[in-house]
Amino acid sequence: MKSLVFSIDELYKCSTQSERRNLGLTEEKFKEKTQLLVDSLLNNTYVFSFKQCGKIFINSHTDKINYLFQNLVLRKIYRNIETIYKLTQSNRDKIISQIEILLKEKCPYWILKLDIKSFYESIDKQKIIDDLKKGYRLNSQTLNLVENVLNNSSLSSVSGLPRGLCISSIMSEQYLKKFDLEIKRIDGVYYYARFVDDIIIFCISEKARNETENKIGLLFNDLKLRVNTKKIQKWDLNSSDSLSYLGYEFKHDGNDLLITIALKKINKIKTRIVKSFLNFSKDQDFQLLKKRIKFLTGNMVLCEKKKLSHILVGIHYNYKKITDLGALSELDDFYRNILKCRVGKLGSCLKASISRRQRKELFKYSFKFGFEKKVRHYFSSNDVTEITRCWQ
Repeated sequence: MKSLVFSIDELYKCSTQSERRNLGLTEEKFKEKTQLLVDSLLNNTYVFSFKQCGKIFINSHTDKINYLFQNLVLRKIYRNIETIYKLTQSNRDKIISQIEILLKEKCPYWILKLDIKSFYESIDKQKIIDDLKKGYRLNSQTLNLVENVLNNSSLSSVSGLPRGLCISSIMSEQYLKKFDLEIKRIDGVYYYARFVDDIIIFCISEKARNETENKIGLLFNDLKLRVNTKKIQKWDLNSSDSLSYLGYEFKHDGNDLLITIALKKINKIKTRIVKSFLNFSKDQDFQLLKKRIKFLTGNMVLCEKKKLSHILVGIHYNYKKITDLGALSELDDFYRNILKCRVGKLGSCLKASISRRQRKELFKYSFKFGFEKKVRHYFSSNDVTEITRCWQ
């Protein structure tokens, strides 16, 4: 069984090689630098430090060792809860593959799709603390640290779980574990999936779907959660409109099933393209503009720090299940039209600020090419912060 203790050795295991290398930390130096901090954990005197950036809370330690140490403690809390309660977060690609198989079946289905309104903010954090204590499964050190994080004065502005902290995701899974089981047990439900706050349910009849919707309302009342009524969608074999879920759009085309990028995501990418060019017209930083276009049209590797594993993201890996590439062509046309534009507010700004050579260089990038060839770029964490700043 994995150790739940927050020892130097256990925290060292939660760090990545690149983090240690960037701070010049050998195993011996790591132990030397973090000894006092580990002692403060044992004495229950360690103080977490967070700051709010928009809706997200982030580590606010300015000292590099303290910054790393707090991240490691949060990762260790995540691992302990995940291990003890055998929790696994849903795999988006697996869900989409399962939905594709079900939608291609010729048997009747009635689908209910919904999401939870203000998900993290609505979760009762005191109930989570109480439930974890009542479970008698976590060690006292983990329980104390969870309580210290959730009751931290810098998080007082949020009533539920703070967005941005890795432990919020695993605690939300624990909070909804019983709910997930209850929905799966409903007569007439033969497929259920939840990805964070997005829920999709396949039922054997319209009656079963209506009963399931009513049951969800009752269960949510007990959990103090609410359905986002504006986003409820019902779909069946005879639906002529499309079904949107997890960034994908499913549509019947005769006997075929077309899968493409959801319209909401397409519009979001278009907005980011426009904002990138508008920002360039102000700061004249062509290299930054080029990074933003490469980021949008390509792919990159991210380190998922709470699990210390690498994940691939980008235009291919975010939408690799699509069967209809029309959305990619639409994005390419939109991007190229901006590059060619000479009139209007944006066109006039670009005409004065971007050279012919720079336009030619930007014409090399393509959403369709980045998708089909799985074009991969490298961006540092600082690059990502700089690239995404103008999209907020």
